[in-house]
Amino acid sequence: IPNSVTTIGSYAFAYCESLTEVNFSAENCTSMGNLDFPVFNNCSNLKTINIGNNVKTIPKYAFMDCSGLSSVTIPNSVTSIGPSAFYNCDGLTEVNITDLSAWCKIDFSGSNANPLHNGAKFYVNGVEQTNLTIPSDIAEIKFCAFFGCTSLKSVTIGNSVTSIGGSAFEGCGSLESIIIPDSITEIGHAAFKDCTGELIVNCN
Repeated sequence: IPNSVTTIGSYAFAYCESLTEVNFSAENCTSMGNLDFPVFNNCSNLKTINIGNNVKTIPKYAFMDCSGLSSVTIPNSVTSIGPSAFYNCDGLTEVNITDLSAWCKIDFSGSNANPLHNGAKFYVNGVEQTNLTIPSDIAEIKFCAFFGCTSLKSVTIGNSVTSIGGSAFEGCGSLESIIIPDSITEIGHAAFKDCTGELIVNCN
């Protein structure tokens, strides 16, 4: 998708069942479909997608039923991901980002909005995240921020963070330890639900 493209319309690539790869070089593209309609839904053979560097919102149902999708790269420009954007993306095994702070600032509308929810491995600049340290410029760990991230084994939260959103670490089945600072004043519902390992919580 070239630089000349500024907008991709709703259903633009729906049911393109032979499509296997999408690369955005469209630096001027800030809009991916309508907020209420999908763009790549039911592209069952789509394997990888690299979303353009200026896209701000991934809309509702954007990649719904892309069952063959195995890898997605989310750019730093994304600030929100709509409901069920990655619903039924059961083959997704790899989520790539370059800036953990940018990821922590994304508004996820639910568990199926987060591409990690099927247990995909989480990579920052090509490095799989098993021992995660929340960046010092983050005040809030948002709703569903790391939902289903089964590669996480430990999490360190610094004193800049004051709240942990609901379902923030739900389903992180490999999580063994987490450090929670005394700056935390609120922990949302189900923040650590289904963390089935022997979880050690250190409160500083």
